[in-house]
Amino acid sequence: MSEEWKEVRIGDYCKLQGGYAFKSNDFQERGVPVVKIKNIQGSTVTLKDSQCFSEEDVSEKLEKFKLNHGDVLIAMTGAGSVGRVGRLICCENEYGLLNQRVGRFDVNPIKLNREFLYYVLIQPRFQEALFMAGSGSGQPNLSPSQIESFKINLPPLPEQKAIAKILGDLDAKIELNRQMNQTLEQMAQALFQSWFVDFDPVIDNALAAGHEIPEPLRTLSQRRKDLLTHNQKVPGSSPGGPTA
Repeated sequence: MSEEWKEVRIGDYCKLQGGYAFKSNDFQERGVPVVKIKNIQGSTVTLKDSQCFSEEDVSEKLEKFKLNHGDVLIAMTGAGSVGRVGRLICCENEYGLLNQRVGRFDVNPIKLNREFLYYVLIQPRFQEALFMAGSGSGQPNLSPSQIESFKINLPPLPEQKAIAKILGDLDAKIELNRQMNQTLEQMAQALFQSWFVDFDPVIDNALAAGHEIPEPLRTLSQRRKDLLTHNQKVPGSSPGGPTA
């Protein structure tokens, strides 16, 4: 068998599974999240803000529609969304249910690495090709056979895994940096609020020196006193703002 990259049909290495046709009265506020097209945002699928299906009613017939972390999904319908591919991100003890017109790529693991397929399909040229294939007169739509007919360039399995590992590590670093930036932004906003809106350092220093607090700051001063008193009673508490 040649160890070179080769062009293959997606359908020869995985099959596309469609979702279950839930009825509108099946949905409720709590239960198992149902993954719909709207849950595919960018290249990520989350369970956030999902309608739910009663966990008690998840019968044997719905077992094959269960979704787990890492599943690769595609929107099969919708103007502006058809062809969009995303990977499900959820906790280890969470799972979702696949709704109709959302497809899941069920790969043959001895031939195709699921993460490699994901990184191939989220490339802009593939996203554009999938979108164009689904766009036509009326409601944009992709069939499983259309999606499976697409061709990709495929290296040997070990190389697929190595490429997916590198890209996955890069994604993890990007996400960590995003979270760090978000935390720093929240800290900066808290400092701005403390220093320039609530005037915490000014009030702290005035209270420490025994100065009279000006009338406009008395409400803030009382709130600051209450917070400091509370924090003194709770070991390990932070006063909630810096002093200068």
